[in-house]
Amino acid sequence: MTRTKWTYEKLVDEAKKYLTKQEFRTKDSSAYTAAKNRGIIEKVCSHMTPAYVSWSNKQLIEEARKYQTKQQFRTKSRSAFSAAKYRGIIEKICSHMNPARVSWSYEMLETEAQKYQSKYDFKKGSNGAYQAAAYSGDVDQ
Repeated sequence: MTRTKWTYEKLVDEAKKYLTKQEFRTKDSSAYTAAKNRGIIEKVCSHMTPAYVSWSNKQLIEEARKYQTKQQFRTKSRSAFSAAKYRGIIEKICSHMNPARVSWSYEMLETEAQKYQSKYDFKKGSNGAYQAAAYSGDVDQ
């Protein structure tokens, strides 16, 4: 096994392969340890995403604005979603988002169903509306 002489440039190049310090430490512990021992770990990892973010309310609002639904927000920015929920501001910062579920009225279902030639097309093209119609017993009308 050959030992690598870790120059500053080599450490920077190696660190650029990873998104987080955890990934860097796990996948190349030799380079990580060399950078840490030299006191340059923060410099070589400056491009990386921090593992922990302390979200301000303003940052949470800005982050929530990037998404159209709560589901997207929860999936793509889990830590921000959790912080907002914990602080009790999730409804406020998500007020611009589309509702996850639509309450289908008979008129809405009728309008939606008229877009399709058959029940099969209706089910395939607008499954949520089809399921609501089936649940309410209006699918045959």
